[in-house]
Amino acid sequence: MSKYVDFDQMWAESMPKEGDRPKIKVLGEDITLPGALPARMLLWGLRMQGDETRDLEAYSKDVLEQLSTLVGAEKVDEWLDKGISFAQLDSILGHVYSLYLGRDDDDESDEGNEKAPEKGQKKA
Repeated sequence: MSKYVDFDQMWAESMPKEGDRPKIKVLGEDITLPGALPARMLLWGLRMQGDETRDLEAYSKDVLEQLSTLVGAEKVDEWLDKGISFAQLDSILGHVYSLYLGRDDDDESDEGNEKAPEKGQKKA
């Protein structure tokens, strides 16, 4: 057994190809996200779970920091200069977490949904 492990090579081989990476569109621009959720973001999310005491100022700074981790501070500044709202930034962050953590709203499963009507039947 070798006593040398090349983590860089191992991680590069396990990353999704460019076309398979998560993507978002913001203010008309398609943005390809990192192949995996950055650890800083996951650790932040875990730290914030159940913290009801955070004020809006601290939370807004955290949202900007997390988005900067994903797309770069320059891109976030560009969005702010274009007049993006805080609610929109917060929405982007929430949806990005869903992309990475498998809670995608576009899930095509029928679990929890009412059975679709049979052909020719009217929906009750």
